[in-house]
Amino acid sequence: MRKALLTGLFFSCFINISITYSQDRKALEDQKKKISSEIAYTNKLLSEVKKQGAMTLDEISLLDKKISLRKKMIQTISRELRELNKGINKNQKKITELEFELAVLKEDYASLIELSYKTKNTQSWLMYVFASEDLAQANKRTRYLKEISKLRERQAALIELSKSQIQEKNAVLISQKDSKKQLLIKEQSEKKELDRDKNTKEFQLSNIKGNEQDLRAKLKKKEEQRKRLAKEIERLIAAEMKPKSGKVEFSLTPEEKLIGGNFVKNKGKLPWPVERGVITGRFGSHPHPELKGIVVTNNGIDISTEKGAMVRTVFKGTVTGLINIPGAGQAVMVKHGSYWTVYSNLAQVFVSKGETVDTKESIGTLLQEGSTSKAHIEFWMHSSGGMRKLDPIRWIAN
Repeated sequence: MRKALLTGLFFSCFINISITYSQDRKALEDQKKKISSEIAYTNKLLSEVKKQGAMTLDEISLLDKKISLRKKMIQTISRELRELNKGINKNQKKITELEFELAVLKEDYASLIELSYKTKNTQSWLMYVFASEDLAQANKRTRYLKEISKLRERQAALIELSKSQIQEKNAVLISQKDSKKQLLIKEQSEKKELDRDKNTKEFQLSNIKGNEQDLRAKLKKKEEQRKRLAKEIERLIAAEMKPKSGKVEFSLTPEEKLIGGNFVKNKGKLPWPVERGVITGRFGSHPHPELKGIVVTNNGIDISTEKGAMVRTVFKGTVTGLINIPGAGQAVMVKHGSYWTVYSNLAQVFVSKGETVDTKESIGTLLQEGSTSKAHIEFWMHSSGGMRKLDPIRWIAN
């Protein structure tokens, strides 16, 4: 009985390991699919860029994104290989344990067969019972003989179950080893593609850097446009502040408070401002990846997408400002309680100041930059501490 219980525990342990392993593999497979989809879309954008010949510095960011995604894919495959190796080692160990348990079961079964053989003769069985000292002992011996018969049947069933479990585990092990082989091939393929992407980037950079002075001038112009947009945003937010009790305070209507509260509740789940795209510009200040001595500041994020793509709101709100930046198109400000989202690089605008917009409502189309377009979105908030810029990455869905 004790060995039957141990065998049951073994099987339960195997099932739990299998479920956990399957869940881990599923999560990694989903991650790989997501990365593959991003790489495919980035390749689509890059194929449009190649049609025009040489790349611009902004379009090099697409190559950077592709390289980053490729590295992420290799890391995911490496992690999957580690998990697979763990699964293979655990299965091999458990198969060994199961085989040992099977040997014990067979040994016990042989003893039961021998005991059953000795008592299978009806005369021997009766003699064993009649040799009892009293009726109580006779009853015990009768029950004992019946229990031997039942135990033999249970032991035989356990042996068959154990054999079946070993065969199943061996099949899983073979499948795991085949998966490992395929993953290693995939990993090598991704590494080769990564080397090609890096070489392409170096080649394109060598063509661009021949006119570094012009590049620096363009970056300076973009920085001026960024500052102008930020200044205009601050001016428009300040204009919405109402004098109250002799002090300048920010006043919200009950409806605006409700919208603002719902906006916060959806942090990390808000839709993207474009239907499809890849993030090629991050929030904050950081050294330029290619030009030494230049620090790039981004008050939001940049999303590369198809040329002339539609821009949509990430949450319902009210249009409180329309901004025109010479050389950088138009921008739309949407208020969500004490929060604002700003959508810039727009060629066309479909909304007016004071208009109420819903989540995912189209508000304009993007300027064309070469063969692609780049959406720029910023998140701002106002509190007792003043105005603050927020990282959109923390607010939109990943």
